[in-house]
Amino acid sequence: MKFVCPLCNKKINDFAGRCEKLIEWFSNLDGKGLWRIRYLNHYEYQFLTDEDFVSLQSKEMVILDEANHWQEFDPKTLSGVNSVGQRTSIFS
Repeated sequence: MKFVCPLCNKKINDFAGRCEKLIEWFSNLDGKGLWRIRYLNHYEYQFLTDEDFVSLQSKEMVILDEANHWQEFDPKTLSGVNSVGQRTSIFS
């Protein structure tokens, strides 16, 4: 899965090739909500905090190909609780 680092905008092919800043960013989200979005006609995913997602929606019309939300994010397992109440990886 390709995604963009939310801090430096570096394109990352998999979590093993991650940006070092990304680990700290995920750690700061412990217990919070996390969004994974992909814009229409874009290949890379983006990760956003709940606050970032609300801010994005308030600024402009957003056309997405995919949007997933997790609550109770756990940075140790990189998982959260999805909309059906299951704990799943943010990379699945």
